[in-house]
Amino acid sequence: LVNFFSRNLDNILIGKYSGAIELGYYDRAYKLLLFPLQNITQPLTRVMVPLLSRIHEDKARFRDLYVRTNWMLAAVTMPGIAALTLTSEQVVALLFGPRWTAVAPIFAWLGIASLMQSVSSTTGWIFICQGKTKTMFHWGIYSSLTTVASFIVGLHWGAVGVAAAYAISGYVLRVPVLAVLVHRVGPVTAGDFLIMQGLFIVSSLLAWLAYLELPASLTGQSDLLAVALALCLNYGFALILMLIFPQSRGMLSATLPNIARNIR
Repeated sequence: LVNFFSRNLDNILIGKYSGAIELGYYDRAYKLLLFPLQNITQPLTRVMVPLLSRIHEDKARFRDLYVRTNWMLAAVTMPGIAALTLTSEQVVALLFGPRWTAVAPIFAWLGIASLMQSVSSTTGWIFICQGKTKTMFHWGIYSSLTTVASFIVGLHWGAVGVAAAYAISGYVLRVPVLAVLVHRVGPVTAGDFLIMQGLFIVSSLLAWLAYLELPASLTGQSDLLAVALALCLNYGFALILMLIFPQSRGMLSATLPNIARNIR
C-alpha cells in the first residue's frame, strides 16, 4: 500500500500544485520511458523467481545465474536508455512533435533515474527467493519514504523538479542502501550489484562526451540521425568496456554462443 501510494504521489502533487498542463507533460515522459522498462522486467520476473527459488540453496549457482542474467539485462537496457536520455529533445520531437518540447527535460531526468532501475528492480528476486521478505518490506518502506520526500522537495520547481529530485535521490539515498542490503542477504555481493551498473554508466558518460564532439552538421541535420548516432555510440562504448573487463568478457563468451545457437 505504501509503495503504491509513493508511486502515484508524484502525479497527485503535480496535478494539485502545478496544474493539468505540467501533469500532462510529466505523464507523457513517464509513460514513454518507464512503462516500456516495466514491460521488460515484469515478464522476466515471472521466469526468474521460480527458477531462482528452486536453486536458492546452491549459493554459487544462484549468484552466477542472477549476475549473468542482470549483466545481459543491463547490456540491453542501459545503453538504450542513456541514448534516449542524451537525445531527449530529438526523441520527443520525433514522437510527439514540436508542441511537446516541454516534455524533453522531464524525460531526460526520468531517463537518468531509470538508468539503474532495470537492474535495481530485480533485487526483489534475491529477497523473495531466499525468504527474506521482512528485509524486502523494510526496504520498501525506506524506498517509499525517500521517494515521497524527493517529490515534495522537487515540487517547488514543477514537474521538472519532481523528476530531477527523484533521479538524484535514487543515486544518493536508495541505490547505496540497496547495495548494502543485497550484500547482507547474499550470495550476490554489493560489488556484483554496483560493478555491472557502473560499467554502463561509465560507457554512457563516454558516449555523451563523444556525442558532444560530433559536428552540428551531423547531430543537427536530422532528429532521427541524432538518435541513431547516440544509440551507436552508447552501445559501441558499452561493448568495448564489456570486452575490456574480465567479468563482463567472461559473461559475453558464455552467453553469446547460446544466443547464436538459438538464432540458427
